[in-house]
Amino acid sequence: MNLFTQELKKLFKRRATVICIGLGVLLCLGGGLWNALSNLPYQLEHHYSMEQAGPGEVRQAKQNAEALQAELTGEVLYGYWQQYMRAWQPGSTAYDSYYGRMMPTQQAWEQYKAPIGGVAYWMEQVAQQAVDRENHWALATLSDAQAQDFWGLWRQARQNYLNGKLQGESEPVRAFYQGLERRIQTPFTYGFYEGWQCFIDQFGDHSAFLALFLCILAASLYAGEYQSGADAVLRCTRHGRGRLARAKLSAMLAFSTVFYLGGVALYYGTLLAAVGPVGWQCEIQLAWPFVSAVPLQMWQLAVLGVLHGLLCALAAVAFTALLSARMRTSFGAVVVGLLAFLLAVPVAGQAADALRWSGLLADGVIPALPNLTSMMDGGDSFRFGQAWALRGGVVWSPVLYLAMPVLLLAVCAPLAVRGYSRHEAC
Repeated sequence: MNLFTQELKKLFKRRATVICIGLGVLLCLGGGLWNALSNLPYQLEHHYSMEQAGPGEVRQAKQNAEALQAELTGEVLYGYWQQYMRAWQPGSTAYDSYYGRMMPTQQAWEQYKAPIGGVAYWMEQVAQQAVDRENHWALATLSDAQAQDFWGLWRQARQNYLNGKLQGESEPVRAFYQGLERRIQTPFTYGFYEGWQCFIDQFGDHSAFLALFLCILAASLYAGEYQSGADAVLRCTRHGRGRLARAKLSAMLAFSTVFYLGGVALYYGTLLAAVGPVGWQCEIQLAWPFVSAVPLQMWQLAVLGVLHGLLCALAAVAFTALLSARMRTSFGAVVVGLLAFLLAVPVAGQAADALRWSGLLADGVIPALPNLTSMMDGGDSFRFGQAWALRGGVVWSPVLYLAMPVLLLAVCAPLAVRGYSRHEAC
């Protein structure tokens, strides 16, 4: 049995590890079930104009979406618009005191909109952005010609959003986002995207807490032995100093990887159990019509969110291990590590803004360091991001969000090994 295996077995025998695994299972399985049983039905109530949704309504919405699963050509969208407009015909509407206007009755919504709910909700957002941003029901005001050229309306809506979002930006940044825009292929293929949207939106919270559990566990990696005095014996054996330090950290990073990915499997496993894999190939512009500049499918955005979360978790573990190697108590490593994870990046960002440092530093590099705020964004950071023009090109924040944890891991891991190896050497 090699040294790495010994350290891994020792890690699994710790009571703190068992507690960490239990909390991770409870968090991811419980969070996934909460999404499937509460958040997703609530989302469908909004998309499909339902009064109250439950598991039965989720199954019905999925069945409706499967019946509509096809390429959303202009002709298909025009047919959906005609069905949507039946809910606004005289006899299907009544005065609504909340909106102060005539609105479709609940019966009309259930008869005409619910069967095409996911598509209709997307069309409502597009029409609102293209025609009248103050009118949520702008889709009902379209002319017949506008409805027949709905993809032309989509392009107009996207351009309206980009013009507002990129106002005041430099020409290279504008050209960069326009280039991304040209890569988005239409027409989209419709599917039941709401399940993936709901789970991706909530994933960041679970990712951040998994990393927090690992940081607490890693705090005693080296400092725990300082407290017990075991380091004085262990580092004087033939495996002492560098080899032992590397084995401990390697075992911790290996466990962190398996723990994190296991939590992800539990979390997304509840999605597959609840609604199946349907919608995984839908373009993210169906779920987020305007805050998505990148041509990605739902599963690709989910993978990016998981990759970002894993890299942040490993970097946070390496940073905590560095603190553990430099401090004499696990408690001190936990406190400093958690404060850094929770507060250091937001405080540094405020300082950068106050001192008027460059936008790249204040809004790009510093927030890209592993921290609670960035990890709770989940996949949001990869849908649009920010860009900064530098000499010879453009720096895009999603690249920083993947690169910075790798850089931090590459710096902290060797320093942690060195710190333990040189700590009051025998």
